[in-house]
Amino acid sequence: IFKKLKKNTELPSIYYELKAAENAEDYKLKFPNNNDYKGYDYGEYEYKILTGNIKVEQKNTTELNLALDDYYLKKEDSLKKIDEFFKNHRALETMDGFQYHVFREDYFDENRLSGLATNLLRQARQVETVKFAILLSRYFDLSQKEALIELIYEYGTFPDFTYYSLLVLKPTDLYFAAMEYYKENTFSYGSKIVEKMEEKWN
Repeated sequence: IFKKLKKNTELPSIYYELKAAENAEDYKLKFPNNNDYKGYDYGEYEYKILTGNIKVEQKNTTELNLALDDYYLKKEDSLKKIDEFFKNHRALETMDGFQYHVFREDYFDENRLSGLATNLLRQARQVETVKFAILLSRYFDLSQKEALIELIYEYGTFPDFTYYSLLVLKPTDLYFAAMEYYKENTFSYGSKIVEKMEEKWN
């Protein structure tokens, strides 16, 4: 699914970095903007949530909500605003505010939300934006979105996203295949996340 992707020479998207990492000798990503939470290795934050060592605290999402409004109004810079927001916010800390805002609005639409998720997964330059985009898939019928499922499946190979991919793929027919695939292809905390989630859910 990444074969036709062209490189953005100014600042690669995470989507591009995934493609670049496919043939990397150590199979790891060096995200250009993954410097906000230096205290954690790839996937360590999510693993500590699973083991109960970190409690997620919800944050104010006013800026994110305004950017989402812009997206629904089809404003050109809306995706960039969402991406900018996640420079300094974790996806898991925004979900309550996101849900409250989106589901109380008359403009909520599953197709537009899935479109937002797909666009963010292809264009995001912040790791937390990708996590947010994957989590969006919990709010619509993912089984009918084949291209989006493929993206989420591919992202889950990398420890930063393993937790999120398994979380949203669990209700689908692809969950067990994803679990087995990640056992063989993820690394570092990604492997620990797979083990912990399998232990918790199976």
